Amino acid sequence: MLREALARGVEPILELSRARGIHPLRDRREAASLRRLLRSGSFEVIHAWHSRGHGLALQARVPGTAIVRAHSDGRTPRWGERSLWGRGCDALVCTSEVCAASHDGAAPSFAVPGAVDLARFRPAKTEEEVHAARRGLGASGAGPLLGVVARVQPHRRFDLLFDAFERVVSESPQARLCLLGRGTRLETVARQPVAARGLDGHVVFAGYRSGDSYAQALRALDLLVFLTPGSDGGCRTLLEAAATGVPAVVLGRGAPGEIVEDDVTGRVVDEDPVALARAISGLLASPSQRAKLSQGARRRAQERFAVDRLAADLERVYRVASGGHGSSAPASTAR
Repeated sequence: MLREALARGVEPILELSRARGIHPLRDRREAASLRRLLRSGSFEVIHAWHSRGHGLALQARVPGTAIVRAHSDGRTPRWGERSLWGRGCDALVCTSEVCAASHDGAAPSFAVPGAVDLARFRPAKTEEEVHAARRGLGASGAGPLLGVVARVQPHRRFDLLFDAFERVVSESPQARLCLLGRGTRLETVARQPVAARGLDGHVVFAGYRSGDSYAQALRALDLLVFLTPGSDGGCRTLLEAAATGVPAVVLGRGAPGEIVEDDVTGRVVDEDPVALARAISGLLASPSQRAKLSQGARRRAQERFAVDRLAADLERVYRVASGGHGSSAPASTAR
């Protein structure tokens, strides 16, 4: 985040350590530095992203300063976090309705979806651009290309994905699956199961991509398959795929089922390999349907996932948290 801020000409006015855990002397010193900063300017809101920063904000808080906490993973708070997410903040910003509903503290919670750079993540302009993107992934050749973007860990349901893809290949032998991601369990979670199912020639292990290389990789895909969120409960990959005009096939539970609108921007299915395979195969067999969903995904990204929309929603949350209740809550739900 710091590197991105500096690249955009935003200079930090106070740098705190990124260490985790409780260290009384260090925390007291940094809280004092933050308190001096708050007293020196007209700050109205502290937006904390993690529990350590939230704790420092509480120690440094001065009268008239509200604390807003970000909550993006949808889990219920641990024992030590309950007071932080309740009396310890003035508003909670969640990335989905599911996430907001999981919060039952004293502070109001707001469902505010994430945002994506619509200029950076855009549909391919020409067929050659698609071919170039596929060459960059090592996925040249004919046939539709599915993609999955995820850290390779068991909880991301690669078992379900490979079971479904085995069925897809039996109906569409030219179909290929590109895995964009890395992980310490790559061999046991992905490579070995792919080989055991006889899918070696159909699965491309493209590794981790970032920056422009990642944006280009998304333009190579016909479909994205997204099953279970990782540490990012806001499912940023789904927002980026929508902006790129790539329809997504997702499971119906949690945030993915909110982000993807069934038969408008993608398909929402049950957690079952047969249902998943049926949805994928149906879209692979219908280029016109994929084109319709592609247009719907890009349109939804422009309407709901634009940076300007996120900024406006956060500003309204800040006004509510700081006592400016004359402003309406964000377009998404306040609880």
